[in-house]
Amino acid sequence: MTLFFFIVLIIVLFIINKLFLNKQNFKFKLIFSIVTSIFFIVICSLLFVYLWNSGTGGQPTEPTTKKIYFNNVNKRRCIVVVDFKYSNKDILNNPSIDSIYNTIDTVYLGIGKQEFFKTPISYLDTINFPENFKIKIIDSFGKTIKTYSKETFFNSIEKSAYTNLSDVERKETSWNLIIK
Repeated sequence: MTLFFFIVLIIVLFIINKLFLNKQNFKFKLIFSIVTSIFFIVICSLLFVYLWNSGTGGQPTEPTTKKIYFNNVNKRRCIVVVDFKYSNKDILNNPSIDSIYNTIDTVYLGIGKQEFFKTPISYLDTINFPENFKIKIIDSFGKTIKTYSKETFFNSIEKSAYTNLSDVERKETSWNLIIK
């Protein structure tokens, strides 16, 4: 479509130049050429922006990894350090683990704000959390408010549709931890 547009525009400009500008002086032809070129660039830019925005860009339409949501209802800002790193052996045994999100990461939470952490677990996968999973909540002064191990995390999250802790860990698609 873009190539067709360019060809038609060039042909139209060529016809206009031959039919209407043959009898004009050089100054008029130069000004016409400059204005036409600017018009052409603007039209091409608008077309490019339209095509860019209308494409999907290869982005997935549904979530690709499971998430942990942190909701800060505390009266001060805090920092959440999430150790969600699988060992190299775990990654080799389970290739569905997304190594991009296999990290120890930090989430900054303002007062009354909610943020999320992307886990390396695929949205449709049912694998366990890493053995060394840990969450550390630090206030804005650097003091540790609370540290969660895997067990304390699953006992502290909002209620789940599952009653068995193993099912909560493996089958949930997201978890919500309220920081008080």
